[in-house]
Amino acid sequence: MIDISIDMLSVGNADAIIVWLKDSNNNSYIILIDGGNSSDGERVITHLEQYIFPHVRESAPDLIVSTHHDKDHIGGLIPVVRHYGRRIGEIWINNPADHISSHSYQSLKESFRRKSAQKQFQVITESIANIEELIGIVDRNGITRKPALYGQETQNGIIKVLGPSRQFYTSLLPGMDNIEDYVSSEATYAYNSIFGEASVNEHAETNSPCPIVDEENSTSATNNSSVILQVVAKSNDKYLFTGDAGVQAIEDVEARVSINEIYWLDVPHHGSRRNLSSRLIALMSPQKCFISAKGTSKHPRRALVNCLKRHGSSVYSTHKSGSLWHHRGAFPDRNDYSTATEL
Repeated sequence: MIDISIDMLSVGNADAIIVWLKDSNNNSYIILIDGGNSSDGERVITHLEQYIFPHVRESAPDLIVSTHHDKDHIGGLIPVVRHYGRRIGEIWINNPADHISSHSYQSLKESFRRKSAQKQFQVITESIANIEELIGIVDRNGITRKPALYGQETQNGIIKVLGPSRQFYTSLLPGMDNIEDYVSSEATYAYNSIFGEASVNEHAETNSPCPIVDEENSTSATNNSSVILQVVAKSNDKYLFTGDAGVQAIEDVEARVSINEIYWLDVPHHGSRRNLSSRLIALMSPQKCFISAKGTSKHPRRALVNCLKRHGSSVYSTHKSGSLWHHRGAFPDRNDYSTATEL
């Protein structure tokens, strides 16, 4: 029987999640999934040092998973890896440069660089710089680095990557003939996601939310490349961590493995309505949903929250309750924490 503790830190529209697993012999295994923006790294370290490491033999994460290279997921991992260095067990990360030709990758970087005076291109240029810096630190420290692709697992399959598959991941990357189109598409999506505002129909999003969720289910290639990680713990319940994965990415997983009856769901992309469909919500039927979000008209989107609730989910968000802590099993009390408020 595996006990589980999950911390979703309150880092705005970013992700920093700590998973603490403990077996019947009191052996612990610590996973860090993303680290927020670069400015969040010290907060992740402080949380680990205050709430986790005083109670376990470990002095660094056993596993770090980088879901994808958006700066609000990968940025904070850089100071974390610098701090813990070679004490880290291993890191699972997908590097686009490993999956396309060197010429294509350099052309892709140059295309973004030429346009980096514009905000939407700056975001992606920074993300590319982050992944290169992180991988450089990992390799210089001799930390074991593995691709986070379907089939990657540890702890006898308790922790397993469900997606992306290698084939799906490479299908999302550009070839030499479509780099400019790819750059334009990714930058436009990044701009709209970060700087755009949603028009909310209060009545419809409250009374008929699921059709609104199904109106638009497209996301960027970068988001769809997110690692979808499953942890099985406590009564063999399934815990699903999704990064910014979209409907296409989750359906790719569905074609290979069962994702029905999820106990706990990390709602993708800070609760955007674009990243889930009502069909997938019904299929997964998550009992508990955690959202890392700033609290805007888009993140979390009211229609998505209400659609999740229509399907029986209890939904919580960091914008409402601050850092969220879900735990099942024997873990140290936290007197400075209080019961989270459902949305």
